[in-house]
Amino acid sequence: MAIPVGTTSRQLETVGRWTLAGVIIVGMVTLWWPSYYSWGVCAAGLMSVFGIWLVWKTVLKDRKILGHPVHAVLLIPALILIYHLASTGLGLDKRQGLATAGAINMSMIFHIFLLALGIMLTQSLLPNAASHFGVLSACGLAMMGGAFAAIAMGEVQEPKTALALLGFVGIGVWLCPLWGFSENLNPELDPDPHPLRRRQLRIVCIAVAIIAAVLLTAIAPLEAAFCLGVVGSTLLLGGLMFQNRRRFLLIAGGIPLAIAILIGLIVRPELSILRKVPVGAFGLGEEVFGRISATDSGLVVLGATIGWAGLIAFVIGMFACIVWLLGNARQGHSGDQSRALVWTATTALVSCSMLSRGGFFIPTVTLSVAFVWGLFPRMLGRAKSEKSGSLLLVALLILMALLGVAKRDGLLIWIVLSFGYGEGFLHSMTGFFLAMLLVWLFGSQSVRKGLILIFIAALAGGAGEILQSFASARGESLAVWVKVIFGRAEISDIMKNQVYDWFAHSIGCVAAFFPYFLAMCCGLCESPDAKLRQDISSSAYSYRQY
Repeated sequence: MAIPVGTTSRQLETVGRWTLAGVIIVGMVTLWWPSYYSWGVCAAGLMSVFGIWLVWKTVLKDRKILGHPVHAVLLIPALILIYHLASTGLGLDKRQGLATAGAINMSMIFHIFLLALGIMLTQSLLPNAASHFGVLSACGLAMMGGAFAAIAMGEVQEPKTALALLGFVGIGVWLCPLWGFSENLNPELDPDPHPLRRRQLRIVCIAVAIIAAVLLTAIAPLEAAFCLGVVGSTLLLGGLMFQNRRRFLLIAGGIPLAIAILIGLIVRPELSILRKVPVGAFGLGEEVFGRISATDSGLVVLGATIGWAGLIAFVIGMFACIVWLLGNARQGHSGDQSRALVWTATTALVSCSMLSRGGFFIPTVTLSVAFVWGLFPRMLGRAKSEKSGSLLLVALLILMALLGVAKRDGLLIWIVLSFGYGEGFLHSMTGFFLAMLLVWLFGSQSVRKGLILIFIAALAGGAGEILQSFASARGESLAVWVKVIFGRAEISDIMKNQVYDWFAHSIGCVAAFFPYFLAMCCGLCESPDAKLRQDISSSAYSYRQY
């Protein structure tokens, strides 16, 4: 019996989709405290989904990725941190206040890479979640429950604000299914009604949101007032941009914003960003961690590391993304506009959670930001924007090069060591993903070409080790090379570790052959003569496909 075209790719997409949903939901509930173990679970989950995603894309022979404007914004802190890493001799500058040797710069760069990867995976694998009440409800409950449990247990102090804001983000995610997409509410196009069109379920949904809001307000009143101000600002912005119900939106937005401002004037909460002014236009990188800590607000951390100019550009860039994407809902259905406003307020709140005290270093917040921002374009009705997959390859090559030449790998190697693995495991993983990216982009048409690309990926690891001996900030390899030239040392003195690392890299490249071969077999077993099922894009956002 012939297998219809696209069957295996849909199955792989389903596996990737639910794996990512599971990582996000479990992470939101459990990873609310920064530790190497928590970050390891977060990174392992995202990288596992990334591997499934690469196999799926190889089966589809699709070399495109979905573009997202926030990726350009994330480049701002990444480039400034790379500048600081280079300006300190890749971690060798003895003038630094801390003997971190580039580790914190590399940690923040890897953190930004994980966030960008999570946004890309969510946007690619979970577009249907925008109209799937089950996924949104589960994620909303996970955010609300995880945040409330973490605060109620009394074990968190510094990240209380970040977690409280995350709880209110969960309320927004939980409420969004109340407004189904207009194309899914037409009985002629969608004969199966959306579950939340039932009056009883809508009442239950609203009641749960009210209870959660009351509980969160009781344990975090100042954060609740701040959320009220964000919601009011979003409604005002909608009133300025939307023609429908403009007067109502302006009044509905002005009242809660005025209440929030009044509460702020009365309480006058202490703002740490006013006490620790960013240093210089582009900051001091990791050197500034002698004056601040990870428990400071994300605004302070970013302002001190990338400077006031970098911080202003980053915040304005995120705000510009929100306004630009909200503009896509101006001509939409009234229900679509309501959902767009709710998700816009949710996106603003999750961004504030990341920039609040301790929020920048909590894995739960990173996963939540990736989920909310990843669904943002779809929630606001923006058309898909495809980019070349080569951009992803370039990003990975840059990260690999930085990991190779920097004095310390930072968070990535700390994660590996905390799980009982050595540096060889890290080399294996880089070899695996480099080979998978190459065969996805250039080897999906021919197995022979794919084998050549895997071999090239293995050779690239050897070339990188040789380059590391000359250009890396690690050890004294260059001095030893000089001794070899003058006959005062054996070449084995410097090549032993490099050969071992190259071997580990090559093992990872060889391991990439198996998922690649599986992907090619999946493509070959489908019959091009079989009748193609209904194109998934015709109802790409129907909840039934979950």
